[in-house]
Amino acid sequence: METEAPILAIPLNIVKDLNLWPTARDISVVVRELGSETLGYLSPVKIFVELLDEYGNRLSETSSYILVKPGLDESTLSDALIGSWVL
Repeated sequence: METEAPILAIPLNIVKDLNLWPTARDISVVVRELGSETLGYLSPVKIFVELLDEYGNRLSETSSYILVKPGLDESTLSDALIGSWVL
């Protein structure tokens, strides 16, 4: 996912389990991908995110906006988020 800001797109069921959605401050956005458009919800503030290895050890940390995108099967990292981690 190409974005200017770091964004972590999370499926609806996971973001609800993490108590990150819904909030009163979420912003409705149109997400354009490969010629189609869907509605999503973007957090207005960044949250702290960590990159962990398969054993749960922290490799890096940064902050990111959260995009709730109904219909998403798995979490997706924007290129700006990937580039913000220092390994």
